[in-house]
Order: sequence, then C-alpha cells, then structure tokens
Amino acid sequence: TAAALTGLAATRDPRALPLLLDHTKWGVHQNARRAATVSLGALAPYLDEAGRTRVRERLEELLEDRWLRVQLSAVAALETLGDPRSIGALRSAGERALEGRITRTARVAIRRIGEAQERSAEVRGLKEELERLQQANQKLTDRMTTLEARLPSPSGRRRG
Repeated sequence: TAAALTGLAATRDPRALPLLLDHTKWGVHQNARRAATVSLGALAPYLDEAGRTRVRERLEELLEDRWLRVQLSAVAALETLGDPRSIGALRSAGERALEGRITRTARVAIRRIGEAQERSAEVRGLKEELERLQQANQKLTDRMTTLEARLPSPSGRRRG
C-alpha cells in the first residue's frame, strides 16, 4: 500500500489527491499513512491553488498526529511544499514537541523554506534586471540601425 501511494504521487495526477488524503486518516496502517503524507508533499506542486491549500492544511493537521513518524513525514512534506504560510505551524509544532527530532526537523524545514523564499525573491530581481538590460540593448540596437542607415553606402565611397 505504501509503495502504491508513493507511485500515485509520482504520476503527478491531481486525481490522486482524494485517495492520498483518505490514507492519512487515523485507522489506516501507520506505514500507509506515512507514505500518503510524504506523497501529499510530492504531489502538491502539480495541483491548483485550492489543492495546494488543502494539502498544506492537512499536513499542518498531521503535525499533531499521535505517531511520531507521521509527524516527521508531515514536516518533510511541508518542507517539500515550501509554502511560507506553514512556517507558523512548523514553529508551533517544534516548540511543543517532546521529541527532539520533531523540534530539529521543524527548525530545519523553517530555515529551508525561508531560504527558498529569499532565493525566489533574488531570482525575481535578477529576472527584472535581465528584462531591463534586454530593453536597453534593444534601444541601442535600434539607434545603431538608424545611424547605419544614415551613413553613405560603401559602394558610393572612393578608394584612397
């Protein structure tokens, strides 16, 4: 079951979302729940905004699960999701956790999500700068073409 759930996420098919969500519920075998939790994080980038929000909210709920491994999987899946809105839930889970692994992995996830946000802001800035440079280059190219058109043709020149 765990391998099948992992495979469903690998299909990148949004139709797998309800099945994965069902397999995160209490009463399903722990290994299947853990695999479904990780698979939610893997599938999320291929979902629409409503689907990603649904996944994020479910993963945040799973941070309070009774099983440690499901909690750890929820932290890992939220890190994979990379949504900065989950930082508060991760921080809260890390602060109230009795298990040090939850605290540590939550802190690492928060740091990585923050770093990813900084990188995406940096990339946006670089894209804007590239666009500005391309526009300036196009203006210079247009000016050069205009100036070359004003010059006399090479066949009209005398050789000296």
